[in-house]
Amino acid sequence: KRNAGETAMSDKNPNGVRIFPDKADASPLNVKDYAVLIAIIAFVLAAYLPSLGSHPFWDPWEPQYAQVAHQMKEKTDQGQLEYWLKPFYRDNDNWLSKPIFHLWIMNASFRIFGESEFSGRLPEVLMGLFAVLFVYFAVRKLWGRRAGIFSAAALATSPMFFLIAWQNIVDMPYVAWQTAAIMSLMLGLYGGKITEGRYVYWFWFFTGWGLLTKGLLC
Repeated sequence: KRNAGETAMSDKNPNGVRIFPDKADASPLNVKDYAVLIAIIAFVLAAYLPSLGSHPFWDPWEPQYAQVAHQMKEKTDQGQLEYWLKPFYRDNDNWLSKPIFHLWIMNASFRIFGESEFSGRLPEVLMGLFAVLFVYFAVRKLWGRRAGIFSAAALATSPMFFLIAWQNIVDMPYVAWQTAAIMSLMLGLYGGKITEGRYVYWFWFFTGWGLLTKGLLC
């Protein structure tokens, strides 16, 4: 049991000012929030989609993942549905260089949009968009709409974030799931009694998807 004035974790800066509010904003999203979400979606898609498929897959990983997704699609089209669960690469069954989630979303994109550099990279852009939206949602809950907008903008315009969102590799799905997991844990720890239980469950949910994306690294 903590003594009066103590906290389970340090939530003050060196000047003694509280970093986290006493509780999260439990109010639902309103019209202004939805307008912000639409603006974020429009900005990210406008910044990330142009020229997404204008250059070939970069060696070594992009062509390799695309080939595995192509062969998974080819096998399942032939009625061999078990290849949804065991990737096939150059006559090797159970090619699991990484867990299977990234191959699932690339396979789905190939089926919807056809096989191309654009469709191979599109899932990464959409996962990046999910991460940016979740950062806005979480920061808005704790610090308000203005802070949420600045946080989402900082993430979306980060050069490294942009670079990995433009590549057909597992990094962006992993970053997106872990971002959502950490934001959920933050809400669970500092969101107050109204939200803490719910968001801790979300933390484990998103961590599970991270496990399906990059294994025990998550």
